[in-house]
Amino acid sequence: MFFYRPRSFLQLVLSGFALVMSPLIVAVLTATIRVDRLAEQSQHTVSRTVQVLQSSRTLSEQVTAMERYIRQFQALGGESLFQAYTETHEKFQQGSQNLSTIVRDATQEQHLLALMRKEQGIFEAVQTHLPHPALLVTLTPEFTMLKEMVRTMLVENDKIIDMDTEAMREEATKVQHLLGWQAIAFTLGAVVFSGLFIGLISR
Repeated sequence: MFFYRPRSFLQLVLSGFALVMSPLIVAVLTATIRVDRLAEQSQHTVSRTVQVLQSSRTLSEQVTAMERYIRQFQALGGESLFQAYTETHEKFQQGSQNLSTIVRDATQEQHLLALMRKEQGIFEAVQTHLPHPALLVTLTPEFTMLKEMVRTMLVENDKIIDMDTEAMREEATKVQHLLGWQAIAFTLGAVVFSGLFIGLISR
C-alpha cells in the first residue's frame, strides 16, 4: 500500500499543516458562500418589498386625488382641475404598469390588471360625461369600488411581505443549523487528520 513519506522535516510539517487546515478552509469557504447567498437574497427581497409598498401607497393616494379632482370639477368647473385629473390618471396607469413588473405573485398581477382596467373605465366614463358635469356624481360608487380594490391590494401585499419575511427567517435558521453541523464534521475531520499527522511524525 502506497503511503506518502515526506523527504524532509519541513515537508512533513507542511503536509501535516495542510491536512489539519483543509477541513477548516473548506468550512470557511462553504460558510462564506452560503452567507453571501442569503445576504443577497435578503437584500433583493427587502428592496422589492420597499418598492411594492411605496408604489401601492402611491396608487392609493392617486385614487383619492382623482376622486377629489372630479368632485371639484363637478362643482367648480375649470380646465385646470380636469387637467390635474388627467395627469394623475396617467401617473396611476404608469405606476400600476411599473408595479406589475415588480410583484412576483400571480394573484397580485391579476389584481393589478383588474385595477388598471377599472380605473381606465372610470376615466373613459368621465370623458363621456364632460358635456354634462352633473352626471359625474354617478361615478362616486365607481371611485368607492376602486379605492376598495386598492385597499385589498395593500392587504394582500402585507400578507406576501409577511410570507417573504418568514421564508427568510427559515432560510437563516437552516443556514445556521447547517453551519453548526459542518463545524462539528470538520472539527472531527481535523482531529482525524491530526492523528494522521502524528502518525507521519512517529514514522
